[in-house]
Amino acid sequence: MRFEILVTWKKGLMLSLRRTKARPVQLARALIVIAACVPLAFAFPYDHDPVAENTRYHEGAEEVSFLNTVSAPVQINNANLIKSGSTRKLVLSVSNLTNEPVPRVVFSLFCFSSSGRLKRSEDISEPIDLEVNSNKLVSILLLNEIEEGERLAVAIRRVIVSHGAWEVNAENLRDAVKAKAEGRLNSIPAAHYEKNPVITEAEKSELLASSMRRILGDKSLLKYLSIKDHTTVLLSLKNVGEKSVKVPGVNITFIEPEDIQGKANQEGEIFYFEVDGLKSEGGRAVVVISYNVRAKLDRTFTPCCGSVVFYYQKTNEKWEETDTKIYPL
Repeated sequence: MRFEILVTWKKGLMLSLRRTKARPVQLARALIVIAACVPLAFAFPYDHDPVAENTRYHEGAEEVSFLNTVSAPVQINNANLIKSGSTRKLVLSVSNLTNEPVPRVVFSLFCFSSSGRLKRSEDISEPIDLEVNSNKLVSILLLNEIEEGERLAVAIRRVIVSHGAWEVNAENLRDAVKAKAEGRLNSIPAAHYEKNPVITEAEKSELLASSMRRILGDKSLLKYLSIKDHTTVLLSLKNVGEKSVKVPGVNITFIEPEDIQGKANQEGEIFYFEVDGLKSEGGRAVVVISYNVRAKLDRTFTPCCGSVVFYYQKTNEKWEETDTKIYPL
């Protein structure tokens, strides 16, 4: 009985044995081929990503173009758009290349028309909790409608870790994604690291006052938060520290958090501002201010809350607002 050994390359070196009428000399030649191929298998190993494989062959999945930037500690391995009825999900396989966990990533999503024109772009901040040196599947529900013939592209804009963030310049990233879509990409932008800034108590008061001025002086923010009276406001002292917030033309009354319900019981219903957070995160200062309603305890009502998130970056010893996120009532 004679056998022949088949050598194939399909996602790695594959060997198989089957019965044959081959002569001994043919078997010897096959063994020589195997001896030559084995070192190649170790020199060029197949990098199998089961997470990416599961996504790539999902029924109804459409491949999405992606761009990885230089120096970014998180990379995209695979991107797909999955359609299910009216729902559209962007499913990404991502890898953490560092020896520290990554809690959050900001993805930039670009939408191109059927003619190749960039129609819109948006940043999506996603909590991913990516462990050290690991792969993970990230699913993002898309809110904007994607029309027939439109194509998507995705890239990583910011990678946030405990002590700072890696960030790619938004304009450079957009230009690179457009160039790739047009087949003329010559250079890839790099991600630059920024350490979390130290915020002094005086700077906290300055950032809080600046954020309140932005809310009370911006008609669009007042409309989004359904604020009717912005000349006399109530501000909770939660996370404020001291009564140092001043806004020109606005009478601010401060109230202790534990006194809010009592005031609501007296007046039936009150609206007030509260600082939900003021911290150094992702290489920037982040200020979160919410606009709340509190009603009398025996009154049936639906609690509501709108909030604004301000992002500041320190340049030449001066804090400058770089981004704003609004979450209406």
